[in-house]
Amino acid sequence: MKVSVIIPVYNTAEYLPQCLDSVTAQSHSDLEIIAVDDGSTDSSAEILQRHAATDGRLRVISQPNRGVSAARNAALDAATGEYVVFVDSDDCIDRDHISLMAGLARPDNAVFTGTVRLDGGHKSTVDVPELEGLTTREAIIALRRAQYFGWVYNNIFSMEIIRREGLRFDESMRIHEDEEFKARYMRHVSSIASTGTATYLYTVRKNSAVHTQRRMESAVAAYRRLYDSLYDALPDGENRYLSARIFLQQCAAALRRRYTERVFAETMYALQCYLNSSPEKFIRDGRDRKVLRRSRIIFACHGRPYILTTLKLFHL
Repeated sequence: MKVSVIIPVYNTAEYLPQCLDSVTAQSHSDLEIIAVDDGSTDSSAEILQRHAATDGRLRVISQPNRGVSAARNAALDAATGEYVVFVDSDDCIDRDHISLMAGLARPDNAVFTGTVRLDGGHKSTVDVPELEGLTTREAIIALRRAQYFGWVYNNIFSMEIIRREGLRFDESMRIHEDEEFKARYMRHVSSIASTGTATYLYTVRKNSAVHTQRRMESAVAAYRRLYDSLYDALPDGENRYLSARIFLQQCAAALRRRYTERVFAETMYALQCYLNSSPEKFIRDGRDRKVLRRSRIIFACHGRPYILTTLKLFHL
C-alpha cells in the first residue's frame, strides 16, 4: 500500500531536520514524501534539498508563498499514493505512525490516531475517544464532543475519496482550513476507526500574532465557513447543535479580543444559530450547560456595551 506523506514547509529550518528524519524512518516503507517549500526565506529549502539527495522517496516542490492550503493542494495534485498523511514541518511522528493507520485504512473510511502534545517541558497525551462499536454518525458526534475532529495530521485519508470528490483545501481560509477540509471529507466515509494509541508528536509554538482588525474579521469569516461545512457534514440535530455551539464560542472569543462591527454582527448571527439549534435537547455535560446559560445572559443584554461586558465577565 503506497502512502503519500505531504509536508508543507515555511520557515521551519529549526525543526525541519527532525521532522524529515521521523518521516524517512517510518516502519511503513512504501512511501512517497512530498515536501512543498512555500517560499521560505530561511534555510528550509537547502535542508529539503540535502535530504532529497539522500532519500529518493522525497520529492521537493517549490512555490512562491501562498499559504499552507495552497502548499497542501500542490502536493495533492502531485500525489500518486493510495492514501495520504499530512505532517506539519515543525512536528514529528512516531516510527509506527503510518503503519498503524495504514493497517486500518480502507478506501471508504477515516482513521484517527492520538496525539502527544509537547509544550515546553510539559508532555501530555490526547487520546482518541472510544469509537469501538459506534456507527459513523455516533463516531462523528463523539469526536466533535471531545474536540478531536479538527486537524488533518491525526488521520490517514483515502485518495480514492479525495480524487473522486475533487477535495482540496480552501485557499481563502487562513485558519481552520484543515477542519473545513475534513468536514467535507467525512461526508463520504462509511466507517471510522482508531489506532488506539498516540503517534503524532505535536509541538506547541508560542503565537505572538497581534489580534488586528483584519485578522479578527478574517477569523470570523473562517468560522462562518467552518460552521456551514460542519453543519452540512451530518444531517443530525446533535451535530448541528455542536456546530452552532462551537461557532458561537469562536465568534464570542474573537469579539472579546477585537471589537468591530463585522465581528459583532457575526457573533449575533452565531448566537441566533445557537438558539435555533434547540440546545436544551442536547445537554450532556458542564460545557453544554455553561454555554447555554451564558447565551441566555447575552441574549438578554440588548445593547452592544452590555453584550461586550457580559462576554468579558463570563469568558464565553
